[in-house]
Amino acid sequence: GSMSTIHSVAFPSTLWSDSKVSDRRRSLRTVALMLVRSPPFENLTVCCIATSTIMIGVQTDYCARNLVENGPSDFQTVGLVTAGFFAFELALRLFAFRRAFFTMPSW
Repeated sequence: GSMSTIHSVAFPSTLWSDSKVSDRRRSLRTVALMLVRSPPFENLTVCCIATSTIMIGVQTDYCARNLVENGPSDFQTVGLVTAGFFAFELALRLFAFRRAFFTMPSW
């Protein structure tokens, strides 16, 4: 099924035979894989993308209307939070998929 396909992409058979990889690390990778493939995580990612996009538009409009270079600090706060989430998401996906992240069919 779907999980076996995901499992074979994220965890090549050579990984399981490597004695240097601990059971705990494999377990963490399994949890990371399940998280990044879960609908709630995908929905959260889409919401962050939409929020970031909307806030860029709102900030651009605000700065153009008020002839200022930077808007209120709220714009910067939202930008930092969304950038932080995107960095976390990328790190989690890289941890879960490793090299397969760059060659997955979903790209």
